Amino acid sequence: MSQKEFFIKRYEALGWKYHDAKPRQAIRINITNAEGWDVAERLRTLGIELEKIPFLENGYWIKKAKFSVGATTEYLLGMYSIQEAASQIPATLFT
Repeated sequence: MSQKEFFIKRYEALGWKYHDAKPRQAIRINITNAEGWDVAERLRTLGIELEKIPFLENGYWIKKAKFSVGATTEYLLGMYSIQEAASQIPATLFT
């Protein structure tokens, strides 16, 4: 029995139900490096569908992309970072 199977059985015995859910891919716009640019609009022109994360000022979920969002010029220039939505919350507390 694998470790994963062990934990699933253990938690099911406690009454929990296992759901194999993956977090949605998200990006955080770096307002320092992207100053003067509309990064979201630039990504949309590349064919990347974005959805604004309502509880984050500079966060967007990736709805659909024809290629890796880490393979854009904007990413390589540091205009945004790939970061799960919940992980972006601490950054908002200190800015």
